[in-house]
Amino acid sequence: MKANKPLSAYELTDQFNKQINTPILAMSVYRILGFLESVGLVHRLKLENKFIPCSHVNDDREHQLSMFLICSSCNKASEVKDLNNSVKSLFRELKMKGFTPATSQLEISGVCFGCQQSTANTIKKKDK
Repeated sequence: MKANKPLSAYELTDQFNKQINTPILAMSVYRILGFLESVGLVHRLKLENKFIPCSHVNDDREHQLSMFLICSSCNKASEVKDLNNSVKSLFRELKMKGFTPATSQLEISGVCFGCQQSTANTIKKKDK
């Protein structure tokens, strides 16, 4: 089962049950997702209460801080590697200011490049 966007436990349950003869309960899917999250194989996006596979699984390194870009138009989400440690720097700065974040995950909602281009092309067509 593949998805091109984050899915909720209920969406995963529905997709699974459409493909398999023996149905699974949403409660079981929540337990499975909880386990997968605990071992770092999936992330729960708190803004949408949906799940996405970890894109760093094959990096042979653990990551404690995650950053996600979530498109509010098409609902796609992507995990971004913190190549220049800017997220780590942000969390260090917060701790220096006496603030302890409740999570080590940064989620940024906005509009992806593809949706921006699609909107721009639609506007151009209307102007003609």
